[in-house]
Amino acid sequence: MMRRLLLIFCIPLFLFSCSTVKRDSQQVLQLYYDKPANRWEETLPLGNGRIGMMIDGGIEQEEIVLNDITMWSGSIDPETINPDAREQLPVIRQLLLEGKNEQAQELVYRYFKCGGKGSHFGNGKDAPYGSFQLLGNLKVKHLYPDQSEVTEYRRTLSLNDAVATTQFQKGKVTYQRHYFASHTDDLLVAHYTADQRGALSMEIALERPERVQISVHSDEIVMQGQLNDGFDGDQGVRYFFTLKIKKKGGDAYLYR
Repeated sequence: MMRRLLLIFCIPLFLFSCSTVKRDSQQVLQLYYDKPANRWEETLPLGNGRIGMMIDGGIEQEEIVLNDITMWSGSIDPETINPDAREQLPVIRQLLLEGKNEQAQELVYRYFKCGGKGSHFGNGKDAPYGSFQLLGNLKVKHLYPDQSEVTEYRRTLSLNDAVATTQFQKGKVTYQRHYFASHTDDLLVAHYTADQRGALSMEIALERPERVQISVHSDEIVMQGQLNDGFDGDQGVRYFFTLKIKKKGGDAYLYR
């Protein structure tokens, strides 16, 4: 049980309302919602240009999707190189200049294709062609001492400060969560608070669909692995993700 918890991560359009007010002569832009996201498209995005997260604002079960710009599978495949394409390019250009579009298109179809597996008929993540990969999911199960109904729910994203917030009341307790992505420190942060002692408790887990090893240490959870290079070899991108817990009051227990 704890009062404050800080997590540091070392990774159809939903109808919304937008409020605009004045703050020190600056227009404040904020998206706000009155319920958690029901699907990925409704989550709130945060990122620093390299790492990012998507926040759903769930009450009992919260899921935060984690991403890193370097998470690409695949590797170099010499068989994909097609020298015929380069040789035919001047011919295709000349045909286009002469208005012979159909002949140019025929040459494109005949010569502009790669060797090897290519995109592997939609399975590019397991071919040398490769594809962008999910870093992982942070699953948070929130445990509440008061089973009263939730009221005053509000989920917001400040477009001025790039801070996402989830706030609601359960019984006489007000819960707040703040999320942001730091460019300076290159990390993702989730800050959980409750305005009464003993009201904040949760179970935290990291997961990924495949190619992952998760280990628990004294104050952190580590998720690491290697993406497929397309040959089931050892040339794929390696990744390493750390979740650190910083608490103020209360206790934190990490289980293997």
